Amino acid sequence: MLSQPDQSSTFNQRRSAVSRTKKATLSMAVETSVSRMHTGRSIALALMCLVFGLWGLYDYMISIPNQAWQAKVKHVVGMVQQSLTSTDQELNQEALAAIDEMLKELQGRLNNAVNSLSQNNSSPEELQKRLVEEENRDIQLVIILSQSKVVLENREANPELTRLVNERINSELRGLEEVTAPGKFDSAIQWLFIICLPFTVYFLWQWLSIRTNKYVLEDDGSLQTPEGHFSAEEIIDIDMSRWMAKSVATVVIANEQRIKLDAYIHTNLDKIVGILAHKFHPDKWKEDAKPVKPILENKDPDAPTGDADDGK
Repeated sequence: MLSQPDQSSTFNQRRSAVSRTKKATLSMAVETSVSRMHTGRSIALALMCLVFGLWGLYDYMISIPNQAWQAKVKHVVGMVQQSLTSTDQELNQEALAAIDEMLKELQGRLNNAVNSLSQNNSSPEELQKRLVEEENRDIQLVIILSQSKVVLENREANPELTRLVNERINSELRGLEEVTAPGKFDSAIQWLFIICLPFTVYFLWQWLSIRTNKYVLEDDGSLQTPEGHFSAEEIIDIDMSRWMAKSVATVVIANEQRIKLDAYIHTNLDKIVGILAHKFHPDKWKEDAKPVKPILENKDPDAPTGDADDGK
């Protein structure tokens, strides 16, 4: 067995080795990088703004106009159907005016569909197929309204034509039973979503700009920041008042410049903060950026306690 002096010497050697290892570890430069949490948050916000923005743009440019058109078709076709079974001349004139207006709109819609497809580089067969698909409903509506106009302008028309028009109108209305006109402010509300699109660029730009920023605490105690390089002598203090609540500390430079250190954005920044806080406030902060717990005074071991015998 080792003698008492040998055991003490071995213990001291191990303790010295551990101490040297700790000093070597602390003397290494500490470098930060953007945290995964901040990266995930920025990308998630960018994607959310992109989805909301495209959603609002689609509703504003496609969904709401289509809904408004279908509601108008339902209203006009319903008016025509009512006028076919009524002898009210005023209603008859209103229906004819509505038919003329809708036929003009249908002509414009058909022209736009043809122009749009003509600019496509698809084959003639593909263009013909898509043209039939996109124009089919509008063409059927043109036929229904044209035949209705003939009947309304000539009450003595063939009763078979009147019956045929009524059947087609009923068929047209059958697919529009659940259609309602868009709300008065539906289009305006979509702008609340559309304005999210610029924030997509903002959050991506913010992440990319922060991604290139880093903080390095060198071996000699100097600090490299996006604001510049500061020697150990230029760093005079660190403000830890917001550290526990926000994970934010502020380095105070000799020229009264203040450098914000946000550990939420950068990983390893807590190590830099801990080293500086322990350097300037060793009685309050540890090197791992945790506050020093107050040491309670040791009680006299010989003092009587509540568990002591009462002399029994």
